[in-house]
Amino acid sequence: MLFMKKTMRASKKAILMWFTGGLARRRVFIVFVLLILAAAAFLYLKGLTTLNILYFGEILFWPYARLLIFLLALGLSVALLFFVLRAAGDALLKHAAFSYELQPEAIKIVTGIFGKKESYLPYKNIQSVDVRVSGREYIWGLADVLIFTPGEGGENNPAKAEGYIEGLRYQDAVALKDELLKKIK
Repeated sequence: MLFMKKTMRASKKAILMWFTGGLARRRVFIVFVLLILAAAAFLYLKGLTTLNILYFGEILFWPYARLLIFLLALGLSVALLFFVLRAAGDALLKHAAFSYELQPEAIKIVTGIFGKKESYLPYKNIQSVDVRVSGREYIWGLADVLIFTPGEGGENNPAKAEGYIEGLRYQDAVALKDELLKKIK
């Protein structure tokens, strides 16, 4: 049974979803493409040892080009590593900071690590419960649960939901919705 545990968390797949979303937001793919272009330029310039300039004669070109491309590739590699580690850290912190608990009279939603926020939504105040699946959540088999109270509007908008539980497996999200609907009636 899904609700045997007292405090529940998002699915482990949500960590991967948040990680890939974090990489996409940080434009890490642009850095990766630039790194590949730097490697291609390195291979192209490897065959070029001298450069003829009309008025200055022959200039030894290869050592400077090699140094420039090496420094560019090194800088891009460090940036790529930083972006990947930051996205992984953000995803792990988001998973560790989020939990929810079904209590006898209310659902408790806890978010944040440093600025911890606890929301208590009494079952008697819950007007509707929706399950939302976005495009990237569909790929991972995950869903969000949106909890609306009478004072809030919504139309499947997580910004207007009083309670927002994200990163659940689809089956768990539907089971949570059914459990909440049983408690509010």
